Amino acid sequence: MLGRLLLHLIEPISSNQKLLVIWLLFVAFFLWMSRLDGQLQDVGGGMGVLDLQFAFTAEKGRQILEVWGENGRALARQGLIWDCVYPLVYGLAFEATLIRLFSSTSRWRNLIVLLPLWTILFDYGENFLHWQTLRIYPIIDGAVLQLASSWALVKWALVATMIFLMGYKLVRRQFLKLDPA
Repeated sequence: MLGRLLLHLIEPISSNQKLLVIWLLFVAFFLWMSRLDGQLQDVGGGMGVLDLQFAFTAEKGRQILEVWGENGRALARQGLIWDCVYPLVYGLAFEATLIRLFSSTSRWRNLIVLLPLWTILFDYGENFLHWQTLRIYPIIDGAVLQLASSWALVKWALVATMIFLMGYKLVRRQFLKLDPA
C-alpha cells in the first residue's frame, strides 16, 4: 500500500527532464557535502564526516570527535543541519529513477520503491544520533555512537542495493534489450 502511494506521488516527476533536474540537485548537494567532508578532514587530521566512516566503533567515533576540536564539531553540527535536506534529495533521485526503470508490470516494483524511503529513515536516525552525540559532547555515549554506526551501515547497504538494481536494469534495458522501454 505504501509502495503504491509512493508510485502515485513520484511517478509524475520521473520524466526525463524532471529526473535530470533532480539528479543535478543531487550532484550539487553531493559536491557540497564532499566539501564539508574535506573541511572536516583538514581540521581532523584526515578524519571526515562520521557518516562516511565505514562501520566505526564507539572508540573510533570518540577519537574523531576529539581530533576535530571545537571548530570541527561546530562544522559537523552545521553539516547535520544541511543533512536534513540531503536525504530527501537523494531519496527523490533514487525513487524517481527506480520508478522509471521498473515498469508498471514488474511484480517487484511496489517493494523496490520502498528502498529509498527506508534509506532516508535510517539516514535521519543516524543523523539524529550524531546530533545527540555532538550536543552532549564531551560526554560520549558509546551505545549511541555504535547504533549510529550500525544505522549508517544499513543505510549504505540500501544505497548499494539501489545502485545495483539501477545498474542491472540499465544494462538489461540499454545493452541487452531485454526490458521494454
